[in-house]
Amino acid sequence: IYMLDSFKVNRQKYYTDIVQEIKSCSYRNKRYSLNFSIAIALVSGQINLNSFSGYKRKSDKFIVLEDHLACLILEGTDSDSAIRATSKLHNQFQLENFNKKIFIAVVTASDYTDDNAMIHSLFNLLVYAAENNMDNLVIDKDQIPGK
Repeated sequence: IYMLDSFKVNRQKYYTDIVQEIKSCSYRNKRYSLNFSIAIALVSGQINLNSFSGYKRKSDKFIVLEDHLACLILEGTDSDSAIRATSKLHNQFQLENFNKKIFIAVVTASDYTDDNAMIHSLFNLLVYAAENNMDNLVIDKDQIPGK
């Protein structure tokens, strides 16, 4: 899959971009124990991902990393609420782009010791979802066998 190959090649760039975007959330998480989550979506084909930023919660941050890749930073969420919020965006995506595949992964800060581990896990989940054709699902670490 071209989009997955492109993701793997540019993984370090995306990592750097996401680290920059979560700095304030990460600080609040360490200082005040305010949890946050990150969702990432990889889409087959070209669509205007910016159009989905209007469907997020006001407290969330939507970042388009590439034409086929977007990230959502969800403040004040645990695993369940992050999956619910991401699923709402996913449902809107399906309504508007029913013929496109989308792979989505979610991680929550409270499940990880640091940002580095969290983002690498997020990327590994996304690759796993794409390689196993788990499109149109929002996956987290609990849906991966043996994890």
